[in-house]
Amino acid sequence: MKPASKYWKAIRKAPLYMGWYWVYHSPLDGLVLMDYQPTRGAVATKEMLDQFRGYLQSDGYGVYEKIGQRTEVTPVACWAHARREFERALDNDKIRATKALSLIQQLYAVERKAREEQLGAHQIKELRLDESLPVLNDLGKWIFAEVKNTLPKSQIGKAMRYAMDRWDKLSVYLQDGSLHIDNNAIENAIRPIALGYG
Repeated sequence: MKPASKYWKAIRKAPLYMGWYWVYHSPLDGLVLMDYQPTRGAVATKEMLDQFRGYLQSDGYGVYEKIGQRTEVTPVACWAHARREFERALDNDKIRATKALSLIQQLYAVERKAREEQLGAHQIKELRLDESLPVLNDLGKWIFAEVKNTLPKSQIGKAMRYAMDRWDKLSVYLQDGSLHIDNNAIENAIRPIALGYG
């Protein structure tokens, strides 16, 4: 028992090294790059994104928000993250959360239709403008009207404000059929990776 005890004491005293995978996905090329960095700060993206131009889809993490302010970058928000905020609100305000989720589900139904019909980027854009844009308009009008009747710190209030604060970025995917409605593909790519001590 003593050797094992000494071993665990040594492990507990050992320095804990942490790091993060910064994951980049190029949907048009089908490429995923995992870049290990010792920090979550902006310096970690310098080599990869300093010269980046184009659409940048991400969650609401501040480092990406800052990069998205550059004129040569068009930020695209993720509907999966917005949807999760409303899912969290189901216990807080089931009626309004359900309404929002129902409209968001209609947006995803359009994406499913595009996949099933194997549409090209131009066709996807047309389909989204025909079928997704009216849903987005309805959802946006409803959120902007209802948010006045919510407590800011309630989960339904947080969900509505999360969407409102990113509304333009959440709508960008309509502009280009090669864009995705969310960044779930990248999240699925990193899900198997787990680092840490047991």
